[in-house]
Amino acid sequence: MTAAVTMVYNEPEFLPLWIAHYGPQFGRDNLYVIDHGSDDGSTGKDAAGLDGVNLIRIPRTAKDNVQRTAFVTHLVTALLQYHDTVVSTDVDELLVADPARHDSLAAYCRTATAPVTTAIGLNVTQRLSTEPAIDLSRPIGAQRRWARFVGPMCKPVLVRQPVRWSSGFHSVEDPAVMDDLYLFHLRYFDHDQGLARLARTRALEWSSDKAGLHQRVEDETWSKWFRDFVRMACLEPFDGPESAARLEAYKQQFLASARQGKSGLYIYDHVISPELFEIPAAFRTRL
Repeated sequence: MTAAVTMVYNEPEFLPLWIAHYGPQFGRDNLYVIDHGSDDGSTGKDAAGLDGVNLIRIPRTAKDNVQRTAFVTHLVTALLQYHDTVVSTDVDELLVADPARHDSLAAYCRTATAPVTTAIGLNVTQRLSTEPAIDLSRPIGAQRRWARFVGPMCKPVLVRQPVRWSSGFHSVEDPAVMDDLYLFHLRYFDHDQGLARLARTRALEWSSDKAGLHQRVEDETWSKWFRDFVRMACLEPFDGPESAARLEAYKQQFLASARQGKSGLYIYDHVISPELFEIPAAFRTRL
């Protein structure tokens, strides 16, 4: 049995997507949503889509990744007393097991044997030149075709034993083990949705002036990133021979950069592809 865990504060767009993705895989009674004091109604008693989900409410405090990581780590450790595996992701991260090798994400989790599995991290990106604004009532995979390999999104997300995560859940005390698990990060899947979310994250109380700087960039910086996406080379689907080899090379470069820091946690280079990969159709049907 697999449990899935995430933590939210005012996520009216992403929380329904997260539940809709993981609920059919693991059962809504095995979803655990930590609500860090949401006050926009998205987790209120009348909020739609929360039926059967385990909602854990904690007081609202300043955004502190060290504190957040510690809380989730303890919860995951406790859940492993009752579940064989636990998936822990941010609310904008959707996991897909390679459809050519696994019937579903749930089936993949049932056969996982590694103590910790690190997903292959991909940022789903909107190409403004060809893709209109996202319609959240329709499947994401029907509207977005492109993704970028991003080393920092190669996160140890599937655990079968207690772990100690680094702040932000980017690494643990063992080197990464990667196979058929892919993480699709939706932060960049829509320009306008992202601007609205940025306005919210810029307004948060943060634990320090240096915390979460990537979530507090100015609107013009955000828009420039999307203009850059349009200029990037676009490769064939990453299950094709040439693109698969290219993606594998980035993955191996990421893995080869592993070294253990003074804290005992592993550190990796920020390996990021300069081009976009087309998401294979079989993967898009699962998003």
